[in-house]
Amino acid sequence: MKDAPAKEILRKNLKKARKESNLSQMEAAEKAGISRPLLSAYETGRIIPPKASLEKLAEVYNTNLTQLLEKESMVSIYTNSLMKNQLDVSLKADSEENSDLKEDFET
Repeated sequence: MKDAPAKEILRKNLKKARKESNLSQMEAAEKAGISRPLLSAYETGRIIPPKASLEKLAEVYNTNLTQLLEKESMVSIYTNSLMKNQLDVSLKADSEENSDLKEDFET
């Protein structure tokens, strides 16, 4: 089925956006003007939400349709890459510092 990957991405993004907004399903559903079982059906991929519901949920989650529909935003990719690079540099610096301390201690 061609829609399966897109449906899965949307399902995951809806749940992720709700959790990042620190909202329960009930709270998010009330703010979006839908029922909790309907929101659950959206988050499990049983029902694909209509555009109007997606727009309302995006508003509730303080995001936009593009973020809900895309696999991984470029911001996330950039942020994760930047954090990894910073960690690598930090670990290397710690390793070099420990090496210098070891040399000082041994002499």
